[in-house]
Amino acid sequence: MTMISCGPDEPDTPGGGGNGGNGGGQTESTTVAVTGVSVSKSSLSLTEGESETLTAIVSPDNATNKAVSWKSSAADIATVDGSGKVTAVKAGSATRVYFGNMSVAPNGEIYLTCHIRDSFNQDYLSMYKLSGDGSVTEVLIGQNRIARPDIGVTDEGDVYILAANYDAGKESVRLFKNGKLDKVIDQVETNLESCLRCVGNDVYTVINDETNRQIRVHKNGNEYQTLDYSQEVYLRYASGDTNPSWVNADGDVYLSVLENGSLCRVYKNGKIIYSCDATGELSMQPFRVIE
Repeated sequence: MTMISCGPDEPDTPGGGGNGGNGGGQTESTTVAVTGVSVSKSSLSLTEGESETLTAIVSPDNATNKAVSWKSSAADIATVDGSGKVTAVKAGSATRVYFGNMSVAPNGEIYLTCHIRDSFNQDYLSMYKLSGDGSVTEVLIGQNRIARPDIGVTDEGDVYILAANYDAGKESVRLFKNGKLDKVIDQVETNLESCLRCVGNDVYTVINDETNRQIRVHKNGNEYQTLDYSQEVYLRYASGDTNPSWVNADGDVYLSVLENGSLCRVYKNGKIIYSCDATGELSMQPFRVIE
């Protein structure tokens, strides 16, 4: 199995602050952090000797450092160069990788989650750590039938992953801490949408339970907020952002949802603060909260 992966070449580092005491025209530089990395194609089919170049898509468009590095997990089957050119060396099966999300630790290390589907159609959860020295460490969590992983890092450096798991006809939402299962948050007989945010050292998880028509927010594993709804609602994964939730330092929870297939709405602590036609171009912009 061969996996071609890419990630930020080096972590973004904050710019130095200006010397306000001198008041002499020095300004504070602004660094725009990377929030996601994706690849132009999730899979390739090449014959021996053929090549195709993949493109890395770094979000946001105005990120300060958009450089990426490429890696092949089995160079004897397929190689990849610094520009993303993949060349087939010999016959072999490739693993299909779906990147889930990315988070940057306080020390600058970058963590990425991957939903991996192997040639036997089995699903696994994997995490990659990209260090400033260019090294890449993989942690294969190894849960079968796992999907939609989301990730966050606390100020203390603990890495949390939230992912859906299918088992015996039910779907559960599982929280992992530093590569190990921490707790099962919820389990129902229908599809669960979920996402995660780390704020300081607090961990917020959001679950959309279609069976009971509730969006439930947990803080550090405890119930925190519940939004009841009557019509069809989906957490809104808008273009350019893989997480439809946001939590600020005061613990205010923002949710971007699609209601009844026609309205895109933003909720703050369970109350609507913005609404627009979901068929309009505006609703497809990345979900951001600026305060």
